[in-house]
Amino acid sequence: MKKKFLILPAIALLASCGGGQQQKQTTQNEDTTQKVVATEPQQKEVLEEDDDEDELAGLPEAFFKFVEKLPKSPNKQVYFQDESEDIVDGYAVANEFCFAFPIKSGGYLTIYQQATLNNDFQANHWCGTFLYKNNELHSIHKVLPIPDKSYLIDKNIESNQTADAKGLTELVNKNPYNFVYYVFSQDEPIVRAGFHSPFAECEGWKESFADVIRYDYDLPTFKWDGERFVSYDALTEFTKTLPAKPDKPFYRADNEYDIHILFCYVSNTYYALPMNDGGYMVLWAHTTGSESTSEGNYVTYIYKNGKITSKNNILPVPETKEFLDQDKCKNNMTKAQEIENQYKESPEMYLSYTLTDEVKLNVSIKDNGCEQWGEDDLEYIQDVVFKWDGEKFVKE
Repeated sequence: MKKKFLILPAIALLASCGGGQQQKQTTQNEDTTQKVVATEPQQKEVLEEDDDEDELAGLPEAFFKFVEKLPKSPNKQVYFQDESEDIVDGYAVANEFCFAFPIKSGGYLTIYQQATLNNDFQANHWCGTFLYKNNELHSIHKVLPIPDKSYLIDKNIESNQTADAKGLTELVNKNPYNFVYYVFSQDEPIVRAGFHSPFAECEGWKESFADVIRYDYDLPTFKWDGERFVSYDALTEFTKTLPAKPDKPFYRADNEYDIHILFCYVSNTYYALPMNDGGYMVLWAHTTGSESTSEGNYVTYIYKNGKITSKNNILPVPETKEFLDQDKCKNNMTKAQEIENQYKESPEMYLSYTLTDEVKLNVSIKDNGCEQWGEDDLEYIQDVVFKWDGEKFVKE
């Protein structure tokens, strides 16, 4: 549904995030004379009805100070402030982020995002969207995008889970806002959106529904264009920058560094390696994890004649003996055999790839959190190095 907004006539109101009665509020920054006033808009009928009370009144002082400091003439695509802090009660942690996206017609779309992780590691997620213009701040609705329902259901559900998948889909259709979480970039005007278990009490919810939700790093991406969030594909944008005649051994683009509501980071790097017969072999290196751990995933494509084609079987899969440090294994052949049996069962689960600036591909084995895999096992393993010859990866 599209509705015109008084100050943003071009905005397509796509997804709701929060509601509430607009309450008058004024704050004063000690270092400036600028004031932020949260008022009811003159034409209430252009806004979605608001059932939550005191939405603006419930915003933290830090958010008001954040919008006070926004420049009248924007010089960045996105403004960000981190207000996260530990909660004294047990292990609970609160992530509180402030974002501001410049609007072409003037002012800012401002967002206050709060994510709380409790002692049971259950996340509560809330996004409030507000228009800030002419020193006035008030709530607006249906600005953030809702991902396509194809991202809702896990692709690998069992036959006995079909009813749960249908029931979940019907429930989400009634109120999708209760199931969508958002992952914003702090550096670029980009947001990813995915589905999650409900963040509030939800009539009709069943615990078994959680087992059919698609939890995936491959979330749909949207970019703020000054009026609305539009679908955005970083891979396509990267390939547009590649020259028809390569003049370098490889090309690289680092995509945004995301702050995840569950206290992890998500980063993406794209590599393009020139091919002998024209075009490029493109690798998407996806990394996700906490500050201390990470997990790399590579997806491969062929980019040729302006077309991107998914391509499998490009990355090398070494044999177990190539990974094993033969000198160390001599003293423990039993351990070497255990590692080989575990790896041969499903090698794709344990392989990790790293492309270096010298266009060398380091292939290693990771433990993948497997219970049968111990840190001592890694002492018997060494990396295998490959190089790109313009057609395939060959062992160095």
